[in-house]
Amino acid sequence: MNERIITFTKKGLRILCFAMLGILAAGVFALIFAVAVKLLWNWIMPEIFGLVQIDYLQALGLVVLARLLIGGWHKGHGERSVENGHDHLHRFLKSDLEKIPPEIRMHKKSFDEFWKAEGRDSFKKYSGGSKKSGADEEL
Repeated sequence: MNERIITFTKKGLRILCFAMLGILAAGVFALIFAVAVKLLWNWIMPEIFGLVQIDYLQALGLVVLARLLIGGWHKGHGERSVENGHDHLHRFLKSDLEKIPPEIRMHKKSFDEFWKAEGRDSFKKYSGGSKKSGADEEL
């Protein structure tokens, strides 16, 4: 029982250290990014538009404001695009997760490579080479 408490305490301290390190890293990146915004603003904006120069806190405020207005605080990773504009597995995954065969779930990269190499041709052969419905057009 005592060993279990020690393990739990070690895990808690480890998580706390990683959280503090993450906050510190975010602060350092914010500092660097705000300094870059300040330098670029003070170099470009007064000459082009006749605006006043800004200090570090104003630059940091601009970064936060731009992030809130344009990007939020995180991007959705599920909406990434693929080189050719078609991610058939992603569309398949969004439809109904329970219906996905385990072999496809476990090997997404292999499935993508197969689809790029032979999927469309194999499907055309399977379907008789003609489009049977509007749903086939999406593939």
